[in-house]
This record gives sequence, structure tokens and C-alpha cells, in this order.
Amino acid sequence: MNIFGKILVWVVVVIAGADFVLSARLLQIKNSWSKAVENLDRENKDSEEKLVKNRKELENAEVQYARAVAGWDTFWSGIAARKNPADNTLIVGLGQKHGMGIQRPVLNAFRLNGDGSSTWVGRFRVDPNQINLDTCTLIPTWNLRKGETDKWTDDNKWRFRASIPTTYPSDLLSLYSDLELADDKISNETILLAGKKMHLDAAKRERDGYDAKLLGDANTGKKGLIVELKQSESQRNAVLKKLD
Repeated sequence: MNIFGKILVWVVVVIAGADFVLSARLLQIKNSWSKAVENLDRENKDSEEKLVKNRKELENAEVQYARAVAGWDTFWSGIAARKNPADNTLIVGLGQKHGMGIQRPVLNAFRLNGDGSSTWVGRFRVDPNQINLDTCTLIPTWNLRKGETDKWTDDNKWRFRASIPTTYPSDLLSLYSDLELADDKISNETILLAGKKMHLDAAKRERDGYDAKLLGDANTGKKGLIVELKQSESQRNAVLKKLD
């Protein structure tokens, strides 16, 4: 083998060594990102499980809340009511002739369900300035939760009770506090989950970018470094074979 051939062989060997080091480094980076993505996937799963648990707690609290209410004393069933979205009050088909106002300043409202049961809505105060013979306006006596009035439909599937046992308001207040705590937990977990999902998506995009560099991009037709290294190795082998 002449001097030129020997020099060419060494040049090819040096290039092959550099390609091997570059390939190993890229594979190391890919493995690092894959591990980061796996960790984010695991954290995402943990957050989802917490969110499901908090939602179950909220559902249980709502069930207990509904079971805790029971009405006694005078009641009116099948009463028509409509919501005023401007101030979240209820305009109901009960008025002066039903004793609304001074005689009955407060009403407890229930929604009638299809199976004959009823669901507690809340305690309302009769607006003394909005009482007619057959209608009156009711004002909620509690802080409304977000979306709570969405279930207040304009129909006659309402029941109103003049009073409920004195032990129930405290129980209802406790359950309502549980609902608010559950809402806060779900809100916090939802925000945390959204943040983790954003990081996970970014990590996956980064990983896909490295995959495209290593393996190639089917969309653009660009070859990956691994394919190029294999082609370079084949060319090197061919040169060596010619020089031997």
C-alpha cells in the first residue's frame, strides 16, 4: 500500500471515530430526555389519581349534603320558579296570600327529582320590596359557588318549606364548608396537572426532535444521523476494501 493509501485509511478511521463519539453522545441525550419524560408521565398519573380522589370526596360530600336536609312544617310543592340571571335571585309563585313576608321571611328551597325525591338548593330570604299577591323574589342567604345556579331551571319542579329542624342548618353549613374545601383541592390539583402536562408536552416535543435527528423525519424525508453514520461506515468499508 502506498503512502497516499495509508494516509487515506487513517483519515477514514479518524472520521469514523468522530462519528461514533457523536452518535454515542446523541444517544445519551436521547436516553436522558426519555427518562425525564417517563418521570413526568409518572407525576402526571399521580396528579390524575389525586384529582379523581378529590372528585369522589366532592361527590360524597354532595350526597351527604342532600341527605342531611329534611323538611317539616308547611311546604308548597310543584311551585313555578324562574331565575333572574342579573342578580341570581328566584322569582317564585308564592306571595302575600301564602304568608310570604313578615309571617314567613325565609324559605328553604328544594328541586324535585324525577324519582320523587328532592335535592336541597338552599335557604332564601324573601325580599320585602318584591312581594305581590301571588309572587315574590327570593335572595340566597349564602355565598354561591361557581356554576351553582346553572341547575336552577325555570319550571314548576320546585318545593319550598317554611322551616327545617334547627339542627340541620349547622350540619348544612359544615357540609357546605366541605364542598368548598373539595372545590379548592380540585382547583389546585387541576392547575398543577395543567402545568405538568405543559412540561410533559414540551419534553415530548424535545424528545421527538432528537428522535428526528437520530432516526430521520418521515414528514420531511430528512435522514437521521444514525442512517448517515451507517452510510458513512459503508463508504469507509468500501474505500478500505479498494485500498486493501
